[in-house]
Amino acid sequence: MLRSYGNKIYTHVELKRLYRYFVVRKYLLSLNTSGLYCLSDIKQCAKTTGISYTTLRDDLKWFNGHELVTIVKKRFRINTLPTRLNSILRLFNNNERLLQESKTPAITFSDLYKNSIIKKNVTTQVYKVCKDPKIAKKTSRQIRRAKTRIGLKGDGIYLSHKTIGNLFGRSRYTACRYIKRMHDTNIINKKRESKRLGTIKDYPEIRTTEGLYGRVFIKRGIVYERLQNSYLFIN
Repeated sequence: MLRSYGNKIYTHVELKRLYRYFVVRKYLLSLNTSGLYCLSDIKQCAKTTGISYTTLRDDLKWFNGHELVTIVKKRFRINTLPTRLNSILRLFNNNERLLQESKTPAITFSDLYKNSIIKKNVTTQVYKVCKDPKIAKKTSRQIRRAKTRIGLKGDGIYLSHKTIGNLFGRSRYTACRYIKRMHDTNIINKKRESKRLGTIKDYPEIRTTEGLYGRVFIKRGIVYERLQNSYLFIN
């Protein structure tokens, strides 16, 4: 069984398979709505969608193992979509144009899911740090509508690469790769935040200041403290 959305988080590999499942499901239902198909239909699906036939044959076994389809000899049936996948299907439907324009749609789909998980985590933090429920609700709405940049010093929202990695059971380095790719594909806008501390002549004293180890850098003769990145959820 696939892990339940909302309790545990789907992996990158699972999400790419789910993306292909939704593509196959949409294609087959466009042929007929009976839900019963020949295995040979998968070959035509591969030609039409541009997905490797070998990949889809392998996926079909995975779909069968996770109760998304039922294979009987040379035919298979698309099962009723489990309730646990309704949110994931909406993600697919709501971003169909973006996925069609992407050179790596399965990865983009996976990143859109990660984006939703990160936003959910941020919203949870907002309600924890904000004492006024009305303000929390307003802030949460602004975050979802890409009107508020979060992660700024003093806003009470903590979203380091380590935190993001923990959300997906991955390392800080892997989280950094995720965010870079999501930034490059315009799903999330990441901005490196910093604070001016002085000039290069002040550097010897600044670098020994408690709490600044590893967070100080120099640019064009100015010494800065590296702060937490801030994010804008574009998608």
